[in-house]
Amino acid sequence: MLWQSARATLNNEDFREGKLKQVAKDISNQILLVLDVQYSLLGATASRAHRKVLNKIVFDALVLKARLRASPDYYDLEWVRSGRELDRESMDEYGMSEGRREVLWCVAPGVRVRKTVDRPWEIAVPPQVVTQPWPENNS
Repeated sequence: MLWQSARATLNNEDFREGKLKQVAKDISNQILLVLDVQYSLLGATASRAHRKVLNKIVFDALVLKARLRASPDYYDLEWVRSGRELDRESMDEYGMSEGRREVLWCVAPGVRVRKTVDRPWEIAVPPQVVTQPWPENNS
């Protein structure tokens, strides 16, 4: 099966340490080029530490994406839109709060899974969100 071949490639140390790390480094460099203007407006520069951390984040994201694609199951990443009401049953909120809350931004997407196309999605990992009190002018 194709997913087994993809999984074997992903588990290959030479592939991960060579090809995948280089791809992560290239993507990180592109991101830092885009952010260069914002850094300069803040009076900062992208240091080696920034590059190292960003390389690791991008590498981990590529590995996650590859693992999800190399699975026999179906996976979907769910980013929660700002302005949506917090659903405590299906989302993890940063910080503890009470009452009705509005999602400000999604920090990490949720991961949904299903075994076959005709089955409903199940939450494998809930999205993590930052919230604020529900605005009074919203219904």
